[in-house]
Amino acid sequence: MNSDRLIGSGILIGVIIVAILYFGSLVIPWWSFNTAVNVVVSIGFLAVLGIGGWIGWTMATSPSPEPIEDIENEEIGEFEEMEETVKPTPESKSLDEVKDKLLSIDGLTENRLENLREAGFDTLESLRESSEEDLKEVKGIGSKLAGEIKKTVKK
Repeated sequence: MNSDRLIGSGILIGVIIVAILYFGSLVIPWWSFNTAVNVVVSIGFLAVLGIGGWIGWTMATSPSPEPIEDIENEEIGEFEEMEETVKPTPESKSLDEVKDKLLSIDGLTENRLENLREAGFDTLESLRESSEEDLKEVKGIGSKLAGEIKKTVKK
């Protein structure tokens, strides 16, 4: 029996012994109480004993949780398995690396390229993943230019 169950059993047995002694003292009074006070105190005491008994019963009958170290080791193992299955994507080229290709698009100027960078489109991959609607929100980029950018970066 593990320590939690042993402690729970001890609590349960202690509550039962205290209840027997207390209610036995009401039958064989060691001192005199007013009957109304006895009833109220007995109900409150019975409630406290019931809570203690419930805690002891729960501890005595519940299985113990796994040690925290084992759970942490399992989680680490799961992450190691995930790392093996996820393949890293090659790093996307920055807009500076493909600047000449992008500036060959009719209507795309240095200023508009800078506007794209400021809007968060700082890699070729970010342009590929964006929609034409996203690109049209950038200052100086219209429908036609957004379509040409998307067509060029797909290659």
